[in-house]
Amino acid sequence: MNRATVYYHFADREQLLEAVSDWSSKQLTRGFGDSGSQNERIDFVARFVIENADLMKLWIDQYIAPGNIRDHYPKWDEFLAAIQHDRPQDPAGEEPDFEVLAAILLTGSIIGPRVFRNSIRPDLREQEIVDRFRRELQRIYRRDNLFGE
Repeated sequence: MNRATVYYHFADREQLLEAVSDWSSKQLTRGFGDSGSQNERIDFVARFVIENADLMKLWIDQYIAPGNIRDHYPKWDEFLAAIQHDRPQDPAGEEPDFEVLAAILLTGSIIGPRVFRNSIRPDLREQEIVDRFRRELQRIYRRDNLFGE
């Protein structure tokens, strides 16, 4: 594909970047959505992040930009609700700050696998990284009684 072909479909660079960002957001939303098992969803996000470094840089730029997260990640409120759903009362009365927890989980999920692969364990195969992230995220979910699986 050459530059002229791309601009046949998009008026300018900004429109192209917006389309790419929308597509990558939809892919990430699939990973945090309701379809598939928790294992499949976690694996999908980790693999997507590892395999699409340039897309993730673009998505992260939008993720950290000022403005309402719902404009870039339309499932934010659903994600937040899923974290809070059906949680038993904490016996110590120490309820988490769910907005902060959601930001930590989302950030760890979209940045963590890439950092791990590039800077911590570049010697590992992609599937081993995906497996390790799945196991650790599920341990956190069980510990904090998140997502009901």
